[in-house]
Amino acid sequence: MTGTVRSQPQTKILWRIVHVCIALLGIFWCYQLAVDSVKGGISRLFNTVAVVQGSPESADRALRLNPADPEVHYTRGVSLVNVQRLNEAVDEFRTATRMRPHHYYEWLDLGVTLERVGDVEAALASLRESVRLAPHFAQPRWQLGNLLYRQGRFDEAFNELNLGAKANPNLMDSLLSLAWVASEGDVAKIESFVRPQRRRDYLLLARFLERQGKGADAAAIVRRLERPQEQSERNLLREIVSDLLAAKRFDEAYQVWSVSRGGAPGSALANGDFSEPIQNDRGFGWQVDTVPNISVSVDAVGFAGAAHSIRLEYGGDSSPGYQPLHQFLVLRPNTRYVLTFDARADHLVSGGPPIVVVLDAKTDERRILGVSKAITPQADGSPYTVEFATDQNAPVVLLAVQRNPCTQNPCPIFGVLWLTRFSLTQQ
Repeated sequence: MTGTVRSQPQTKILWRIVHVCIALLGIFWCYQLAVDSVKGGISRLFNTVAVVQGSPESADRALRLNPADPEVHYTRGVSLVNVQRLNEAVDEFRTATRMRPHHYYEWLDLGVTLERVGDVEAALASLRESVRLAPHFAQPRWQLGNLLYRQGRFDEAFNELNLGAKANPNLMDSLLSLAWVASEGDVAKIESFVRPQRRRDYLLLARFLERQGKGADAAAIVRRLERPQEQSERNLLREIVSDLLAAKRFDEAYQVWSVSRGGAPGSALANGDFSEPIQNDRGFGWQVDTVPNISVSVDAVGFAGAAHSIRLEYGGDSSPGYQPLHQFLVLRPNTRYVLTFDARADHLVSGGPPIVVVLDAKTDERRILGVSKAITPQADGSPYTVEFATDQNAPVVLLAVQRNPCTQNPCPIFGVLWLTRFSLTQQ
């Protein structure tokens, strides 16, 4: 019993020692955690500075504080690339991929940098690993495709480039430019490289071709398509038509515009009775331009047997040469035509009365081919005519409402003019 009693103080002392040791270990562990946390925080701070400034010095400090952090190695690699220390950057990227092998972007930067130092096969392997880790991301596919492209391996390259552009449609223009160079301007080859599938892809290809001066090929591609339903597709068609008109490629522009309307109109003159809305997009229907002191609108009340008319309300001074209403017409060369329309006026007063003119659209000076009589203040719905002829070089004309020149300046005009039943016949 005496031995047992004597051992109790010793046992208590031992337990106290154990408790003290555990406490000291806990304190040391907490201290180490605090130190590691502070070092990690400072390391990440230097890492952030390196990202913002592209500074290898900040990345070096971060690495000394926390060499076990793969993000630090990656950031140091990026900063070394910025100062063209490419071989050192490759080492850092390799370290980052060993420490963190499942991050696609580290393999991506490793592959890009390996190509820059001339190790193409290793670069291809790294980029393929990046693609494997992120098969649906655009950038890995795009970088791999570009490397294959630079090696002249076009079939493999465009497999990747197309998938990259599919993931990021903003790359489509770059894809088309690459295909243009690789095909040496051969349209069939371009299409085989780009492999358009959706209607929008075909329209982007057509827009690219017309901007390379291949308007006929662009029109041929658009003619394969049905009338677009989405606004983005209609916008692309408008761009193509506008570009072709600006280049005076009227035949191709007319073909593209016809697709936007669901097929070619039955007549060269569209919407002569204003029964359809005026879309006012660049093309071959009626166009309404903003002109000072002139308002233009479709009137649901017609005359002379027409259900609708166009109403022009004049309220002051405007240049007689302005054309508030006009339309391009694609006609036959060397052919005589008669244009007829009906006009009605209300309190129309001016020294330069309205007229309807037909101009040669293919010349910069817009040569006059025909002009109507001045529309009188007494116009009561009676018909007016314009006779004109196209020549070999002028099968496209501009039909426009404007005014006779004035003998005074300014030359105001007041009153209301209605026009309808525009019709064109061959003689």
